[in-house]
Amino acid sequence: SVRWRAASRHAVQRSTAADQARDHAGRCRRIAAGGTSTAAASARGRTLGIVGHGQLGQAVGAVGRAFGMRVIAARSLRQGPAGGHPPDAVQVDRLELKELLPVADVVSLHCPLTPATRQLINRESLARMRRDAVLINTARGDLVDTGALLEALQAGRLGGAGIDVLAEEPPVSG
Repeated sequence: SVRWRAASRHAVQRSTAADQARDHAGRCRRIAAGGTSTAAASARGRTLGIVGHGQLGQAVGAVGRAFGMRVIAARSLRQGPAGGHPPDAVQVDRLELKELLPVADVVSLHCPLTPATRQLINRESLARMRRDAVLINTARGDLVDTGALLEALQAGRLGGAGIDVLAEEPPVSG
């Protein structure tokens, strides 16, 4: 009857959820013991370069370290005490951007858009990056020269890009 079907559906849902939880827990134990998941295996041993090492940049660095990545950060372009650096929760090597780009497998942007950072990633900086590197921009669209980025991707001079911001926000044209 209706109660039996509802009860059986509930039992199947609980069983499926329990199986999924056990599978997830098993994967976590294997990763913690040095095993791999697809994401962890591809990230482990790679270098994550963070541009903008404030709260968000540091949080991304913590995730990178959890996946076994080496985390480095670009020196701040801001002037001021300690070079404009916020206090780091975890000590990281700080490099000039031109030194960070050729050694990073992933470059993740987390800096504000200022006159000094506008088009920070341009033809010259993209040319410094590894051919298999990935650029991630979740900060401000105009940090990246999108024309130069498109050229680099189409020519195979960059491994990939993850972008969730636009140079013009909100977009005016379709």
